[in-house]
Amino acid sequence: MVMCQVMAVATLERCYNNPNVFTGVVKIRKGETVRMIMMATNINAVKAIFSHFVSKVSHMQFHTNSYGDFCDE
Repeated sequence: MVMCQVMAVATLERCYNNPNVFTGVVKIRKGETVRMIMMATNINAVKAIFSHFVSKVSHMQFHTNSYGDFCDE
């Protein structure tokens, strides 16, 4: 159950503001998946994995253009 949640937060980080969501395939690499499975051995490790992906999303900066649309310039 916990592994599913770890994979979900990693997938959300990959999809967040990613234009490939609409035009292609967005995946977590097999190596990353294996690393997360191997690391997620206790609740503190799971918290660290969650924290890693959540902080990556929270540090993404996005701006709006003159039309109010989001862009990553």
